[in-house]
Amino acid sequence: MKTFLLLLVSVFFVACGSEDSGSNNAQSSIVNHAIASHGLQNEGGDESEVIESIDGSVNQANDVQMSDVNSNRINDDTNIQTTAIINVPVVRQSNQVVEESIPVVEDDNPVVEENIPVIEEIIPIVDELGPQEDNPQAAQEPEIIDSFSGYLTATNRARVVFSGHSLTDNSVPTVRDIAAYNNMDFYDIYQAIPGSPIRIRTRGDDPQTDNTWDGYSYGTRGINLLQEFATPTQIPSGDRYDTLVITERHNLLNTIEWESTPSLLRHYHDRLREANSDVRTYFYQSWLSIDKNNPQNWLDYESNSLMAWECVSSKVNLTLVADGFSPNVRTLAAGWALKTLVQSALNGEIPGLEGSQLDRLNAIFQDAVHLTPLGELFVGAYTYSEIFGQSPEGYPIPANLPAETGNALLALAWQLVQEYHSFGNRHSRNMDACRSHIENNVCENYWDGIFNRPEFVAGCQSFYGQEIDGNPFRYDDPVWQDWPAP
Repeated sequence: MKTFLLLLVSVFFVACGSEDSGSNNAQSSIVNHAIASHGLQNEGGDESEVIESIDGSVNQANDVQMSDVNSNRINDDTNIQTTAIINVPVVRQSNQVVEESIPVVEDDNPVVEENIPVIEEIIPIVDELGPQEDNPQAAQEPEIIDSFSGYLTATNRARVVFSGHSLTDNSVPTVRDIAAYNNMDFYDIYQAIPGSPIRIRTRGDDPQTDNTWDGYSYGTRGINLLQEFATPTQIPSGDRYDTLVITERHNLLNTIEWESTPSLLRHYHDRLREANSDVRTYFYQSWLSIDKNNPQNWLDYESNSLMAWECVSSKVNLTLVADGFSPNVRTLAAGWALKTLVQSALNGEIPGLEGSQLDRLNAIFQDAVHLTPLGELFVGAYTYSEIFGQSPEGYPIPANLPAETGNALLALAWQLVQEYHSFGNRHSRNMDACRSHIENNVCENYWDGIFNRPEFVAGCQSFYGQEIDGNPFRYDDPVWQDWPAP
């Protein structure tokens, strides 16, 4: 057990190279808090290792770029010093952008890209969305009845809370734009903190503090979300928020173990549920960085990891049912959809995406994880279709994008939303099946395939494969953290 705990601590010192060619790596002060909270020291090691594993932005994360309607970025030649202050746009509502000062740290490790040969074989576009285990339910684990079966039914109205980081940033303006074009009755508020886990957006940036829940006021242009949920000021008078779209930091296996992902997702959902019992929560699947020289490992991981995100949603639903509430937490499979787009592009199935393997990937990713305007259009369209249950097709493609390609991406987004929901009830994963899947299909993908750290595979499999304290994928969890209401 002692050796295993050392492996768990070692998780946070993963070196994954560089992510963004020509961009500065800047991160918020949450890195230092996270290091301190786990007793970690960066003694003589590569700072990028600590930044990478704590803030989850794989391959030298660049999570400082908060989205706005103009897609502002930190310039390539920006000279950012450790603990410097930069201004980044934060929460927006009705296309407003307000800047907020956030401390950042820097690690400069640019990527030099070379000519890369096209891979010989690409896995097919048709994806099985992970295994559809038919394992018998554990004796004490109830089967969740789908009380929200109509949630893909078309609607023209939504009051949405978005909570995320740079991998949700630029899809949010796309959702707004498509909704506005289609005259939807749509209002939203966006909480955004670069590189943040849900913990930062709920408990705050010091995990050792008592439950002050300061995080609900972070990245919100001065709005206290707890007060906003109870008495809304950013949506029409008398309305309540009915939809939460929230993501976790993208290195999910780390955050589940160290950042209390399932229980804090439940805490956030509950705050909205208290004001609106019919609120629906979408747990937005973020994606890891892609190696453009060898995308196959990324394709495999994003296929296999989807079920891990679904297992988090399922665990929260189990606790909701146990407490007498509706299991209204779903997974928004953005990472799986993006993976399918990448497969399609590499297979030559997307009109206008031509050239070498590198050319096609560069058309989707601006670095190794953040998206180009074309990629943002696709993920935003996918998110729009989930929220409204309608096709984004017909939305005018922005002038800076090829119309033929853009229209193909809108059609693909709608196709994939329908395909995902055709696989049935994916928000009631059995906890035994979750442990088995992560142990056998995700741990090796994650540590060996993505991070090139095979020495951590066995520890990951041991932790996630057993019903042990700390592993949330068990029913009647004796150590489930039932966080108090603020």
